[in-house]
Amino acid sequence: MDASLLPDGTYAVRVVKVIDARHVLVVLNNGVKTKLAAGHATVDFSAVHVGDDLKLSTLKGAVLIYLDLSKRESKI
Repeated sequence: MDASLLPDGTYAVRVVKVIDARHVLVVLNNGVKTKLAAGHATVDFSAVHVGDDLKLSTLKGAVLIYLDLSKRESKI
């Protein structure tokens, strides 16, 4: 699924692949996979691992903030 089609909001997702520090491939609760990009310079996915559960907020398909539920760390 194209991330730009994802309605703005907060989602619980599972990490499928960390592409780089600015992009991550996730699967939503409904089974849909999408590639998400960091929406701010301070959002960094380098500490995220495959299988981690994240709660994140998106705007226009970009991640504004996330909380790694596996580690209890938030990244703004």
